[in-house]
Amino acid sequence: PKHPPPDVPPWSGPLGERADWWWYDPFQPQPPPPN
Repeated sequence: PKHPPPDVPPWSGPLGERADWWWYDPFQPQPPPPN
């Protein structure tokens, strides 16, 4: 996506860490590993 992440409050993911919008990574745009 070429637009900034939605303006939402940080929340804890399944791993107990902040969701950093994995689908939005301007530095290393690569698909998530097939889990």
